[in-house]
Amino acid sequence: MNISYFISLRPDFLQVTLGFPETLILEPGANVTIWCQHNQMEPAYIYWFKHTNRSVPDQLDCQFYQKYSSTSSCNSVNQSDQVVMSVNSQNTSLTIAAVNHTDSGLYYCGVWQSNRISFRNAIHLQVRGGFSVFIVLLINYVFFMLTVVFVGVIVILVSVLLVMLKRRKHRGINNTAVKDDPLTF
Repeated sequence: MNISYFISLRPDFLQVTLGFPETLILEPGANVTIWCQHNQMEPAYIYWFKHTNRSVPDQLDCQFYQKYSSTSSCNSVNQSDQVVMSVNSQNTSLTIAAVNHTDSGLYYCGVWQSNRISFRNAIHLQVRGGFSVFIVLLINYVFFMLTVVFVGVIVILVSVLLVMLKRRKHRGINNTAVKDDPLTF
């Protein structure tokens, strides 16, 4: 389910499409192509962005689209052989060759047209490798179990110590009572 919002920023508009992005889980070395639909009739700049938990969105590629002309690359973006963008009137694609764990993140396209940018078609790529979800869960489980064992050992040791102190105090009271008793010799 996608919901569009228009936010007024002076006379310009920013359209944001919100929803739940699809997640693709890939093996390292795989090739992937991500699609973005846009139906362009007017000239527009079309962008691809990547966003990770620890960064601001990174502009991956940009092309200027005109209906009866070939697309041209934006001057501000460095192109690479690993990431290739293509555009036509109906959609744009971003192909990433030989993915690795650093390619994991949220990918989405943006269309800048008539003083308005529209973000759409978010997809989350997760490339296995590095610390996978399974390894993180295993580490968390082991840490939890070690914590439980250590807390248990500490509780047992403190209980034994308290019992020993109580016995010692009780013996001390008995010894004092025996010395104070006038009937004892």
